[in-house]
Amino acid sequence: VMCLDNLEAAEEALQQIEDEADRWSDEWFEEQLGGNKVDQRLASVDVTDEKREEIEEIVNNVDCLEYWSQYIAPTLKHRDKAKKIVLIMLASPEDKNGTKGRVNMLAYGPPGTGKSVIKNYLVSEFEAESIDGPRVSKADITYNKSSDEFGQLPKAHKGVLVVEESDEMDNAPLGAALTSLGESGKIEIRDREIPAEAQGVFLSNFDTVEHAKAQWSKEAVNRFDFKVHFDRLSEELKDETIDWHYKYFRQPKPRENEDLLFAYLKMCRSYHPEIAELDEISEFKSKRVEEFTNIRQGLSVMNIAWIIARLNLSDVKLTHYKQAYELLCG
Repeated sequence: VMCLDNLEAAEEALQQIEDEADRWSDEWFEEQLGGNKVDQRLASVDVTDEKREEIEEIVNNVDCLEYWSQYIAPTLKHRDKAKKIVLIMLASPEDKNGTKGRVNMLAYGPPGTGKSVIKNYLVSEFEAESIDGPRVSKADITYNKSSDEFGQLPKAHKGVLVVEESDEMDNAPLGAALTSLGESGKIEIRDREIPAEAQGVFLSNFDTVEHAKAQWSKEAVNRFDFKVHFDRLSEELKDETIDWHYKYFRQPKPRENEDLLFAYLKMCRSYHPEIAELDEISEFKSKRVEEFTNIRQGLSVMNIAWIIARLNLSDVKLTHYKQAYELLCG
């Protein structure tokens, strides 16, 4: 009986081994890499006819970027630009045909100005990967040989990576992260290029963008489409914000209707705009091309315009391009 039990156990173990993907095989890679957490979060969302009609009615009557961004991190006050950028990130497409669809944001400013609220929102609602800059090593974000596990960047493939206190990152992990956030969307592990198409939200205590360029480099800072200053609120705005939190203390916050937001995002992410007013856009761009610091920024403006059109369930028009231009270059 013991021999029979041992044989059955051995056969079961062998079957488990055969069922497991070979280490470093394509199948194993797929299992280890992160996936599009936004799509995964929205997969179970039911866009009913009633919700679709309600959303279409809203879309037809509002500035969608302005309106829907108020649903993002609803407890965060007076950070409208940052909330708009998070909405744009959530609606952004994956890379396609050599064109980068992913969007990155560098948030800078002193502690206690609301940057961590953005992190908490992305982690809790969309399973963003999160790391702490001062304590992260290159192995933590790429590959740990001791545990034979992928780090945060491959886990954030097609998702979002949030780095707190990114200004305190060492050069090695910072360099790997910026490579991942760039056009290649890859990192090198064991002489292999590993997909790591992450969107980055880097939170920092830099005083200014020039401070960031001095500590990192101009090229490193240019990896970020958006550089957003979290300054200290005036006494008036601080008082107003505290009053708002008192008013809704331990109560549901306005615009905290996640069901409607998620249904809206699901509709947006299934919409693929065409560029309807290319001649008008090109003419507008040509008159301001000297304001683009490089080709990357010019492409970024069109990418953001495409996403804004998607948020409006519309093809790309000059108005969308102007909005993108103001956000990036204004």
